[in-house]
Amino acid sequence: MLVVGAGPAGSTLAWRLARKGYRVRLVDRAVFPRFKPCGEFVSPECLPLLDEVGVLEPMLAAGAHRVGGMRLLGWGFEVEGRYGKVDPTAGPSWGLALRREIFDKILLDRAVAQEGVEVIEGLRIGHLLRDVQGRIAGAAGIDRRGREVEFRARFTVGADGMRSRVARDLGLVRPSSWLRRHALVARYEGVTARDSGEVHLFEGGYFAACGVDQGLFTLNLVVSSDSLEGGDLEGVLDTRVASHPTIGPRLAGARRVGPVRAVGPLAFTTRRQVVPGAALVGDACGYVDPMTGEGISFALRGAAWLAEVLGDALERTAVPGPRELASYPRQRRREIGFRLRQASGLQRAIRHPRLVRATLALLAHRPAVMDLLVERTGGMAPRRAVRGPGPWLRA
Repeated sequence: MLVVGAGPAGSTLAWRLARKGYRVRLVDRAVFPRFKPCGEFVSPECLPLLDEVGVLEPMLAAGAHRVGGMRLLGWGFEVEGRYGKVDPTAGPSWGLALRREIFDKILLDRAVAQEGVEVIEGLRIGHLLRDVQGRIAGAAGIDRRGREVEFRARFTVGADGMRSRVARDLGLVRPSSWLRRHALVARYEGVTARDSGEVHLFEGGYFAACGVDQGLFTLNLVVSSDSLEGGDLEGVLDTRVASHPTIGPRLAGARRVGPVRAVGPLAFTTRRQVVPGAALVGDACGYVDPMTGEGISFALRGAAWLAEVLGDALERTAVPGPRELASYPRQRRREIGFRLRQASGLQRAIRHPRLVRATLALLAHRPAVMDLLVERTGGMAPRRAVRGPGPWLRA
């Protein structure tokens, strides 16, 4: 088995497959620990999965910051929703925020410790290998010493994120025709800690922010890609921060730590997630910036589903394909598709300031609706529990 990408999806998938008795080669272009532009928030629904893998306690020991809710700020409004207020029995009433270089290294170490997993860092995948029938049979690339290498595999998984080389080689990527956004990511020290994530809205974009470990504060500025033309990332970020009425005061007196990095575009889909001999998982499947910190949840849950379906299929056939793995994309559509559409809807909505302003006014007047919204985006309220207008009208 070959898993390309050692982020949350790839590392947990490798761990799960090895637990089923399969030998897994896990490769990544980076050498860990490495910086990863991200909101760095792990929603409450992730915690049972992390505990199952055995990394929840190490995350807490590393100083992960507990996050008990989400705040929306903009146009003079500030509203907060708390996890666990609607249904205290739904699961953990807090998420975690931890720098990705620490979080991903904890996950990778857990995978390495599992018998059957081999990790190769600093390996850049160039192209996929195919057998005489056209099925995917592994991948070729360049290792950290500059040598060409090939890895033959019974099955290959692309877990290599938004810029997935695997998905592109398969010809499955479809860029968004309407959503061209990038994020600028930076960290600060000297920011007063809060136990909630923050989304500071403005016309044309937003800041997503959260305290993380070691007293640091992670800030993401999400704007149209056109706004970044010229390449002065620090200048764009500093100007936006200084002119914003809520994030500016939050960062007054703070000091930026490290460089400003850009990531994007933040929207694409894939036509399929399974082909003969290969599958995609995590952000490699497609991405719409969720605004509410669900990306890691999608990765962890997708890895769990794929491991289960793939493990069963490998017992029945030598090289599984779309027919044998049909339940994986079906489950992904059922469990994640609605939330990706929800994220896309939010991205469309923030293009209309009057709509955003009216929504914030409603949430300020009906705080229980904000609690329900936060629980829904945090994965605590199942879709069936919030289907239709009834639950929202009763909140």
